[in-house]
Amino acid sequence: MDYIITGSVLVNNILFFDGSKIENIMGGGGIYSFSGIYLFTDKSILAAPVGEDFEKFFGNWWDVNKMSRKGLSIVDKYTMNTVLTYLDSYGNYIDRSRYTEEATVFHSEKYLPGYEFAIPLVNDNTKGVLVTGFETLDDRLVEDKLKYNFKLMWEAPRAVGKTDKKLEKFERSIKCCDIYSINKSESFDLFDTSSEEIVIERLMKYGKPCLYRLGSKGSCILTKDNYIHVPAVIIGGADQSVDPTGCGNVSVSAALWAYCEGFNPLKTAITANVAAGFNASQYGPIAIINDELRAEVLSLIDNIYANSDISEKAVSY
Repeated sequence: MDYIITGSVLVNNILFFDGSKIENIMGGGGIYSFSGIYLFTDKSILAAPVGEDFEKFFGNWWDVNKMSRKGLSIVDKYTMNTVLTYLDSYGNYIDRSRYTEEATVFHSEKYLPGYEFAIPLVNDNTKGVLVTGFETLDDRLVEDKLKYNFKLMWEAPRAVGKTDKKLEKFERSIKCCDIYSINKSESFDLFDTSSEEIVIERLMKYGKPCLYRLGSKGSCILTKDNYIHVPAVIIGGADQSVDPTGCGNVSVSAALWAYCEGFNPLKTAITANVAAGFNASQYGPIAIINDELRAEVLSLIDNIYANSDISEKAVSY
């Protein structure tokens, strides 16, 4: 496969900030990230642990969209199943397993994030690998990157700014990847600030391409010398999105695809925001992903890019 996604697979039961709720929605960083890359290419696979009940919740979606199950490994009786509670209107939330009293999404250690599920899938044909859910990158992953010469993208996890030696861990990870992503709330925790400008300045000093996610404001794409802000994209003329869950994951995997396919920074950020817009237009991941939808998505990206500022198009990595 050209692209390999790692991350969690879980069933979401979502309690929104306004008190409304929905249950038994497909979710998890791996699911949303996979849907984001699949929106552009079916030459992609999700490498992740699942439970024996996976088909009950996810089987139909996999079948309808003709997705490969090659990267899925059954490790437990139950697929992870959580209650996700939004704490505010900015997208901050807590996520807890229904199968344990502990404050975690993992009811079993078998689900602890591990690159081992992707190791058998990486080969000379691999273009890009996305890692979600890791605070640091696995040494085996870095070795495979050197061996097979694929592009590696890291999505900083929610806890990246709340761990011991947080900057040391963060800097060690971005040294090993080609491009990475972090969102606003995580970056504020990481750098102990509430200023987007300060964060952007700090991130640019690392000299690595970064998709800096800003929620409803869209995103910034950062290079070592420049940054470009790209507004969020609302699909279908709606005033607001239906459900923001997973938009960050979707935008990150879309950015990986765009980066690997040779898009410049501006078009990479547009690609990320358009993918997030389609994800936000319904509850759960995009229901049907086919060539017709892919053509629609690419057409919208091209249209937004064509009407963008000429100077921003000149920015390169």
